[in-house]
Amino acid sequence: MNSKTLAVVLSAVSLAAGKLHAHEVLWWENPTGFTPNKEMSILYEPSFIPNLPDPDDEEYIDVLPTFFEPCTVEVNIDEPTSDLIDFEVIGPNPDIGVEIAVWAHRAPKGGLEKTTLSGEWHATGFPAGSDCTSVFPNRFTVPIRVELPIEYARWLWSFVGGTLVLDAGTRVGLQESGSLGGPWYNVGIGQKFMLDADDGERFYRATRWIGGPLTGQFMDNQGKPLKGLTIDLLHGGAGTTTDANGLYKLGGLPNGLNVLKVSYPVTLMDPGGAMRTEKLNLNLELPISRIPLNAMFQLDYQIGAGPSAGCGCTPWSAAGVGTLNGKRSPVFYGAGIFIPAGSPPQCGSTEYRLTDPMGSHTLQTGEYLHLNSGPNPTAGTWRVDSSVCGGMRTSSAWVKFP
Repeated sequence: MNSKTLAVVLSAVSLAAGKLHAHEVLWWENPTGFTPNKEMSILYEPSFIPNLPDPDDEEYIDVLPTFFEPCTVEVNIDEPTSDLIDFEVIGPNPDIGVEIAVWAHRAPKGGLEKTTLSGEWHATGFPAGSDCTSVFPNRFTVPIRVELPIEYARWLWSFVGGTLVLDAGTRVGLQESGSLGGPWYNVGIGQKFMLDADDGERFYRATRWIGGPLTGQFMDNQGKPLKGLTIDLLHGGAGTTTDANGLYKLGGLPNGLNVLKVSYPVTLMDPGGAMRTEKLNLNLELPISRIPLNAMFQLDYQIGAGPSAGCGCTPWSAAGVGTLNGKRSPVFYGAGIFIPAGSPPQCGSTEYRLTDPMGSHTLQTGEYLHLNSGPNPTAGTWRVDSSVCGGMRTSSAWVKFP
């Protein structure tokens, strides 16, 4: 894994299907789905040992399950047609997902050379009875470009008002942490990021590791599907929307802890009677790895009543819990207020509380917080209460398990 503080991360997908079960071939450079027309880009940077490449400048090809399924595959890579690159299959092979490291073997002639790396994957037929029928070779070819590094900073930054604009010059995956020692969270994919400059001291870097697909369903706390939820990384770039049955699928997320912002559209009335639409956001921490993740959630989003004399702010509260590959997830929760547009806030005193099976607690609030119970939450009802104007307007959201 590349250990540099800032590193480029991109992805591509090439689909080869075998009945109901299939695997995808992915690599960092092409985020456009099933049209692998962008090259994997490898930088040749010599190490301290003459004529040897820097081992940190590896890139990765992953053969991963397309959907949540148990089929194992075997991957065979052809010998490279050029001495420009070298490769190594990492970890078990066969496995449910297989990873191949690729690096530059020598400096590119003229500063830039292109080549390809080809191979095939096929299902082993195991586990038995799982319809793992893609047992014949599925060929794939990855286009590769090797180039010398640019001798200046790859990231540009600037301030626009209270916003920090971070521009990588190309599509990247962004990690964020409150300290250099971590923990690091995957929070965005894209070229340019608009970050709140007033959100405290934060550190940013990127990852080159691809995770498997994320699928699942969102329902309310009464078991009804939630249609039209927007699901994206905290700073964007990987968005999707739930369908009429609350179902969703995300691919190409970075490996590791991903902070996903699940947004629910709400309609508000300002003190003057004007109507506007806002998004109520709940942040979820989901661990993405090579193994496909199926995340089933029940969520409760609530907002307070309309504006009243002397109190123009609207409180909101949200809570959610579910299962991750059949195991209980943490309980996620959040609270805050909507401030009226074009008029003084008039929020008065505010209070946000979490009541769980162990007692009642005051909550911090903020768009970038991802509050949760941690692993193995206590069974029972978890309720979030939000109030403004000394309790004049309130909102409560709750989830219960098991």
